[in-house]
Amino acid sequence: MLYWECKRRLAALRQFRLLTFDYFQNVRYVSRQHALRGQALMNDRAQKARNEMNHLLNDIAGSLDRAGVNRVVSWTPPPMIGGYIQDVDLIGNVFGLAAFDIPSQSVFDCIDRAIGTYERECQRLLRKSLNPFYWFGLLIMWLLSIPFKLLGAAGFDATRAENSFFGKLFKVAWGTVLGFATLIPALDIVAHTWLHRVLHIPR
Repeated sequence: MLYWECKRRLAALRQFRLLTFDYFQNVRYVSRQHALRGQALMNDRAQKARNEMNHLLNDIAGSLDRAGVNRVVSWTPPPMIGGYIQDVDLIGNVFGLAAFDIPSQSVFDCIDRAIGTYERECQRLLRKSLNPFYWFGLLIMWLLSIPFKLLGAAGFDATRAENSFFGKLFKVAWGTVLGFATLIPALDIVAHTWLHRVLHIPR
């Protein structure tokens, strides 16, 4: 992941947190004694926040997964109701947590952990982006992936081919060729410079 992608995901998480806070501050739920317990009663501000949250849900879920932050909790139904223990996705079910008696703070804890992870990752990637060898490595990795991108464009399973034994062997061979193609011109320049300075041979 590049620094700019990390920064984008961090900004989206912070925006989602603000919207989530706005939503829970402006929503009320039907009482426990009512048949429709857990149903949300939203004012205009809560409805607006919910609409904007829906636009971000898939991206936020992907960011949490990429950061390794668990967004699933186990829910045990009350003994008087009975039933099976369920895994509840805090992000996917953010608008229905009241039905499970899951506090909204669980969502904020999840988001805050992800924000902390991306803040540290952005700092690390920023330092790496100042290193020219980092960009050179990315260029090499991109060049190595070109043959497999062509296979994918032709309709083959590029991921399977790239992860296979022969795919990895091809990447080693292709990387060696690219390495020599880069190294030989550099050595030629060094040799010419040395001959010019030491032996006074014209270029």
